Amino acid sequence: MCYKTTMAGGLKFEKNNYNRFWRWHFYAALFITPLLITLTMSGIGYLFYTDIENIIYDDLFFGESNNTDELTIDEGIANVKEQYKGYDVSKIIVLDDPYNTRLTMTNEQGEERYVFLDNNNQIVGEQNSKYTYSNVMRNTHSSLFVGGTIVNYLVELADCWAIFLLLSGLYLTYRSKAWQKKQHSSPRQKYKRLHALLGTVIVIPMILIIFTGLPWSFFMGNFINTAAHENPSIGVPLLKQQPPTSDMNEIPWATRSNALPSSSVPNSMQTMKRWM
Repeated sequence: MCYKTTMAGGLKFEKNNYNRFWRWHFYAALFITPLLITLTMSGIGYLFYTDIENIIYDDLFFGESNNTDELTIDEGIANVKEQYKGYDVSKIIVLDDPYNTRLTMTNEQGEERYVFLDNNNQIVGEQNSKYTYSNVMRNTHSSLFVGGTIVNYLVELADCWAIFLLLSGLYLTYRSKAWQKKQHSSPRQKYKRLHALLGTVIVIPMILIIFTGLPWSFFMGNFINTAAHENPSIGVPLLKQQPPTSDMNEIPWATRSNALPSSSVPNSMQTMKRWM
């Protein structure tokens, strides 16, 4: 009798545990699905931004000015400063032909514009950097284009809940054996099996994508950055940590009296002392 009671209690606990995971799996999906779709689409869009921008900004990237007078790059920059008063050149990007040169202009308010110069260093056109295709995709992917601490934490929280969603999905699939094909399955059971199989296949790639994205996030990124500064040897090759040294016996006799070479590398004095 006690055995039956114990078995019944264990089965009830397992069932309650399964139902609990199912509810949280559903809530996690309900919360993060809109964010995941946004992050996924913006990430895919950013991957192909060079090809897309070559098409939509064809006139700026490859076009020519109506003014055909040839100027030096310095004269071209001076011309840009004259036309865009209040802006200073913060960056110059000179690309290979057939791309035009791009100047990044910023003002005191932090506004940024891109100005393009053709082969004669004449102004072809300009654009607001905030609303270029690549920056819209990148800002949407990192901070939903809104920015701010709350939004950054929200994006990072969605990534963490995505990990829970994947792991809880694996647990539910294992417990219910949803991958098994059943005879006379209902449409709901067929969709459940398909959902379980697809979820199982994408678990590892999704976790890799999430973990490689977390270092760029707000909280985890700061944590990783702090850990890297407190432990500078992490990720540094052993050869760089312990550079090879020479014994005095290994140095040719004729050069042993020469002055030791100087070095700006930290701990170089200790290295020279070992030589001596």
